[in-house]
Amino acid sequence: MRGLTTAAAVLLVLLGCGEQSRLDVDVSDINVAPVQISRFDKAVFENDTGNIPALRASLEKTYNGFYIGYTERIICPGSFDQPICNQQFKSFISDPAMREVYEACKKKYADLSGLEKEIQNAYKYFRYHFPQRTLPKKVHAMMSGFNYNISQVENEFGIGLEMYLGKTPYYSRLQWPLYRQRKLDAPYMLPDFVRAWMMNEFPLADEKGDLLTRMIYDGKIMYLTEALLPQTHDTLRLGYTARQLEWAQAAEAEVWAYLIEKKLVYNTNVTDILPLVNDGPFTTGFSHDSPPRLASWIGLQIVRTYMENNPSVSLEELMKLSDAQTILTRSKYKPKF
Repeated sequence: MRGLTTAAAVLLVLLGCGEQSRLDVDVSDINVAPVQISRFDKAVFENDTGNIPALRASLEKTYNGFYIGYTERIICPGSFDQPICNQQFKSFISDPAMREVYEACKKKYADLSGLEKEIQNAYKYFRYHFPQRTLPKKVHAMMSGFNYNISQVENEFGIGLEMYLGKTPYYSRLQWPLYRQRKLDAPYMLPDFVRAWMMNEFPLADEKGDLLTRMIYDGKIMYLTEALLPQTHDTLRLGYTARQLEWAQAAEAEVWAYLIEKKLVYNTNVTDILPLVNDGPFTTGFSHDSPPRLASWIGLQIVRTYMENNPSVSLEELMKLSDAQTILTRSKYKPKF
C-alpha cells in the first residue's frame, strides 16, 4: 500500500475525527436524568463473607435481575440455584488474587463522576436521534473476573473495571496479546459501553450470512457510536492507533478493490469472513501496518456515504433498513485512488 507524507498524515488524522455534518447536532435542550453508576463492585466485595446466603439475598433484593445475570454468567454458571453456588461465590470474593485486583480498581476508579457525565451526554444524543426508544435502565460498576468489558442483563449494563486498568502486569499474566492490552484503559471505557449498548439495541439480523451484510452492520454500529460520541476521536471509537487509522484512510480504495477482486463482498464462507471483521493486530491479507477489521471499517465508509447522499434518512430509518445491498447501491460508494 502507498506511503504517507507528513502533511497527508496530519490531514488524515484530522479527517479521522469523524466530523460529519449529519451528526453535528445541538443537544443542549435535550433533558435526560443524571446518570448514577452503582457500585455493585463494592456491594459484592466489601461485605462479610461469613454469611454468604444472607449476602446473596441482600444483593438480589437490591440489584434484582442484574445480580442474577451476573452470578449466573460469572460466578456460578449452571449452578445458581444449587448449594454449591454459595461456596463458589465465597471463593470468588475471597480469592487473594481477585481481591488484589479489586483494590487496584477501587484505587483507580474511586470516582466515576466523569464517566457518569460522559454517559449522560451520550444519552442526550441518543434521545435526539431516537426519541421513541428507551435509555438503559441502570449502569453498574462490577468485577467480572476478567471475563467481560461490558455485560448486559436485560436493559442494565455492567462495566468490568478490571478490564480498564491500563499498564498493569495482570494482562500479561493472562497472556493476552499486546494489541488487546493496549485498549484495556480508561479512555476506551466509554466507547466500549456505547458500542455494546448499540449492539444490544440493534442486534444483527443476518439472513444471508455474507460479508457485505456483516460489514454494513458493523459500519452501522460504528456510525451510531460516532453519532453518540461526536467529540471522541475515531482512534478511540474504532480502537485503532493513529498510524493504523492513517493507513486505512490512505488505502481505502485499494482495500475496497481487493474485496471485490477476491470476490469476498458476497462470500458466505465464515472462514473467509472472520479474518476481515474480527479483532487482531492487523487484517489478514494486508500489511502488518494495517488495522484489524478492515472490512468493517469499509462498511463504516459505505454507511457514512449513504447518509451523506440520502439526507432525508434518519438514524432510525437507517437501522431499520436491513438490506445491505440497498445501502451499498444507494450510497453510490466509490472511493478514489
